[in-house]
Amino acid sequence: MRFLDPFTKSSVFLREITSRLTLGLAQDIPDLQERVNHILTKQVFGIGITRLTSLLARRSVYYSKYANGAHPIATSFASDAGNI
Repeated sequence: MRFLDPFTKSSVFLREITSRLTLGLAQDIPDLQERVNHILTKQVFGIGITRLTSLLARRSVYYSKYANGAHPIATSFASDAGNI
């Protein structure tokens, strides 16, 4: 199942989905890092209205301005935009 926020601004919707999926998939994917990578790379997507809202959403969801930066919680992204 995939989730899209077509007009993401603060990314509250994406964070809440990610939080619930992290808890809900714990039995299916026991390793936390693998689970987070799966959720953020294959299930949660957002489209920022502006460049600024995209940066804010990435900071909120990935805990980093860039999805493939030095300290994001997902480690599988090739691009700096991730899925937002």
